[in-house]
Amino acid sequence: MSAHAKNHGEGCVESSRLGEGRVGMTQSTPRPLGHYFKQVGYVVDDLDKAIETWKKIFGIPGFVAVKGDFQMGPEHFWIRGKPGVMKLHFAVGDMPGGPEVELVQPLDENGISGQLLKRHGSGCSQELGFRVPECQPYFDYFTNILGHKPWLHGGSGPRPENPPADYMEFEFAQIDCREAGISDVEIYSQSQEGLDRMHPYVQEKPVSPERS
Repeated sequence: MSAHAKNHGEGCVESSRLGEGRVGMTQSTPRPLGHYFKQVGYVVDDLDKAIETWKKIFGIPGFVAVKGDFQMGPEHFWIRGKPGVMKLHFAVGDMPGGPEVELVQPLDENGISGQLLKRHGSGCSQELGFRVPECQPYFDYFTNILGHKPWLHGGSGPRPENPPADYMEFEFAQIDCREAGISDVEIYSQSQEGLDRMHPYVQEKPVSPERS
């Protein structure tokens, strides 16, 4: 928890940014998540092989792949409520006529994705993803009202005055909903500028049939 957070009772902390790791106080029910369904996520043991498989079977024209030294944390990133680090390769592609597909190759077998891979094998479902206008109301709704806890949450943190070329502005949370009989739920928001700033990492730009 940030030193600047102010407690308002068990499990509730006031915040202006989800990326600072502090739960907000929103108590209203936000617009149903189904309106923002955007992504299905899978854990794989070989990202390059998985990309080629999804292209061949499902006709996905291309993926944005983030590889190499990509790391999340420890600043502005929490695992089960504690500051943490997650190293991974991942790729996102557009399913023709459908949602995005996110493929995650964990580089730490003891991390959450690594444990999932170890238990269920390559190709297991990790989450349903929803790109929302703002993460905080949904984070509050799941944690404060429904009682589901986040596996992961964080973001890019406070925006720098002069963002570096590889700065990606985003917020996200992956919520553990398996006791409710559904997959984990990932909520995320990212500005267009944040998406544009992914370009230094781009291996292949995703191209949907509508944009070709």
